[in-house]
Amino acid sequence: MIPKDMDERIKGARFETHMITMPDGVQIAADVMLPSPSHSAIGEGGKLSCIFHQTRYYRQWRLRRVFKSVESFPMDPININFKKGFLAAGFAIVSIDVRGTGASFGQWTAPCSDKENEDSKVVLDWITQQPWYDGNVFLYGISYDA
Repeated sequence: MIPKDMDERIKGARFETHMITMPDGVQIAADVMLPSPSHSAIGEGGKLSCIFHQTRYYRQWRLRRVFKSVESFPMDPININFKKGFLAAGFAIVSIDVRGTGASFGQWTAPCSDKENEDSKVVLDWITQQPWYDGNVFLYGISYDA
């Protein structure tokens, strides 16, 4: 059940997009979503636990410039409520398009390919280097995303 005040609880959240370079030079698109700096779940020194999500079904959609003013959260019709829920609970979220899908470069060859698994490890290492990371990472996904 989604709390009625969900949108209120995520006000002030920050959204960033990064391109993370893999050892072979391929760039993986990653969204980082951070709760408001005043969120009660933020630990000492601004540290947060992280939810890691990877998909081949587009981590987000963005509206064209003319509609941007009505967009308050990155559009993800499959996972938007889960992402909002995790953010409202005080988690950082890192969501990526796997290699060769969405905004990520490279070639998608097969589900859970060796390259895709290697990329996941690189992204997890990248997460551990973030100044907001508290040492805890959790995986989230439905179907292929899991």
